[in-house]
Amino acid sequence: MQKMSSIPNVIFILCDIANNIELLNSTFDKKKFDVVLSDMAPKACGNKQVDHANIINLCEMSLEIAVKFIKPNGIFITKILQGEYEKEFYQSVKYHFNSVKYFKPKASRKDSSEMYLVSLGFKENLEYI
Repeated sequence: MQKMSSIPNVIFILCDIANNIELLNSTFDKKKFDVVLSDMAPKACGNKQVDHANIINLCEMSLEIAVKFIKPNGIFITKILQGEYEKEFYQSVKYHFNSVKYFKPKASRKDSSEMYLVSLGFKENLEYI
């Protein structure tokens, strides 16, 4: 985990998200946010399939958090790797948002499968899938 410099009006929590969902629940209680941004990535092991499965697991956790804490019409952005489970995750995100698009930053290596899903227009009152 990497520390981050503070940014005005940004709440940054450094923790293992898999073991700290309750921390988020107690910290934010019933608060809602305009944007949920996940730049999480697991430590790479070098096996593309394993690395992909691990990041999809983090993506699913970040989507669960977004669905719980985002305002109606809010924005969700998450880092993702292209691979076997990418389309299924994309469909899960599309269920909850009006628009979902891929974005590859210019700083990302051309041969890297890393990109971001940028999701706009959160649809509230849907059951989490």
